[in-house]
Amino acid sequence: MAQTPMNICPAGARAGWFNRLALAMVLLSTGSVFQAATVSIDPNEVVAASSLRLGVTHTGTSWEKGDAAAVARATSLLKSVAGLQNQSIMGWGAGRVLQPAAGAGLDFSGLDSRVGLMRSLGGEMALTLCTAPGWMKTSGRDWNMEDRVADEHVADFAHLCRAIAQRYTDIHDFVIWNEMKGYWNNSMVNSDGSSGLNST
Repeated sequence: MAQTPMNICPAGARAGWFNRLALAMVLLSTGSVFQAATVSIDPNEVVAASSLRLGVTHTGTSWEKGDAAAVARATSLLKSVAGLQNQSIMGWGAGRVLQPAAGAGLDFSGLDSRVGLMRSLGGEMALTLCTAPGWMKTSGRDWNMEDRVADEHVADFAHLCRAIAQRYTDIHDFVIWNEMKGYWNNSMVNSDGSSGLNST
C-alpha cells in the first residue's frame, strides 16, 4: 500500500530531538513495514549549542527621527537584540546620492547619518555595497533600485566602494550588492555571469 510522505516538525527548542526521532523511524522502516524499536530521548540533554546571532538591516523608514518616546523605546529594544547591524550605502534609509555625476565630489551625509545610528546602537556593523549612483547604472536613474552597474562603470563603482571602506574604518564587513538586483537572468535561472560585478 502506497504511503504519502509527511513533513511534520514541531516549532520550538525541542524540534532537534523530534527530527532525530523522525529520522530513526525512517531508517528503521522497510517499505511500509516498520521494525520494532525503542527510542529513548532526554529533552534535557544538550547535543549541540546554536551560534545564532540576531541582527537588523536598517531600511528606508527613518524611525530614529520620529516621536521622542517611540524612538527611545525602539532604541532600547534594538540595543538589546541587534548584535549585528547592516545598512545599504545608497537607498534604504541612506537617502543621498553618493556621487551625483562622474568626477563630482562624494556626498556622504546620508550614509554618515545611518552609520552614526549604527554606532549609537552598538554591536558589529556591516555595509551592503548597493546600490549605485544613477550615472553608473544601465538605466542612468539614481533611484532605480532594481538596476545593475553598467559594465563600463564597474571600476567607478569599485573606486566608490573603496572610498566608503576607507571612510568608515570601524566597519570591517561588507556585503557585495544585494539580492542580485539587475544581475538576475530568468532564462538561465541563475545570475548573469557574463557582465558587470560577477565578471570582476
